Amino acid sequence: MHPPLVGIFFSAFGFTLFSVGDLLFKTLSADYSIFQLIPMVGCVSMFVYLAAAPYLGGIPSIWRTKNFRIHIIRALIGVVQVGTIMYAFSHLPMATVYTLVFIAPAITTVLAMLFLREPVRLAHGLAICLGFAGVLIVLRPGLVPLNIASLCVLLSALTLSSANILSRFIGKSETLLSLVFFPQLFVIVILGALSAPAFEMPTPSAAGLVVLCGFLNAAGMLSVVFSFVKTPAGIVAPFQYIQIIWGVLFGYLFFGDALDVWTGLGAFVIILSGFWLLRHARREGSKDKIPS
Repeated sequence: MHPPLVGIFFSAFGFTLFSVGDLLFKTLSADYSIFQLIPMVGCVSMFVYLAAAPYLGGIPSIWRTKNFRIHIIRALIGVVQVGTIMYAFSHLPMATVYTLVFIAPAITTVLAMLFLREPVRLAHGLAICLGFAGVLIVLRPGLVPLNIASLCVLLSALTLSSANILSRFIGKSETLLSLVFFPQLFVIVILGALSAPAFEMPTPSAAGLVVLCGFLNAAGMLSVVFSFVKTPAGIVAPFQYIQIIWGVLFGYLFFGDALDVWTGLGAFVIILSGFWLLRHARREGSKDKIPS
């Protein structure tokens, strides 16, 4: 298979695995607290990462890191990011969550301008404005009451973007294992401790779904990262938007959620903004390998 096609396949495959995992999580959240589910799923994903450690930089890379402070900050941000996005999935249609969280690349660009002193270009500014316009189309503030779940998606996008910026600071000196280990560990410990007093033993079928969800999330992450390593980001990153298709399909088939006109229009505008940013990144010869 031609190298770009390999990257495209693993990108689309990885984001599809994420969507199936989100579907399972949303299904489980109808019967169990998300703060119980998240660390349980995280334990399974952690097992997969450690099992694959020889291919991700090796376990010694975890304690050999010289960036413990940044890892801790990034991990704490990760706890907020995972908690807010999963809360949103449990309360909103999947397509709506995906649409709003896709503003993350635009937020990352803004943060890069502020903290990494990346140059401000007119094309970037217009793409960012377009992305935020898409968010306004979906939320329609003043016309439709804002709800906590929608705000959680935006907070998740902000924290995801912040984690991406921190990854750029340390990414060249870290292994993939060290980058995924610390956020996963903090999610397991912190949310596990919070959910322990009200822990409810899952049924065998629910436990099976938890294991499958954790495996899909880990496999999706490894697949997406592999695609970014093998193929330029500008080619494979747009395939993240396949999640909109899965969100609409899964939402309709499993939860009876129909895509409303405003969410569809907002999704189109936000995705257009993302493609615009990617197009200019390719023109400038971006070599960023970390998916945002």
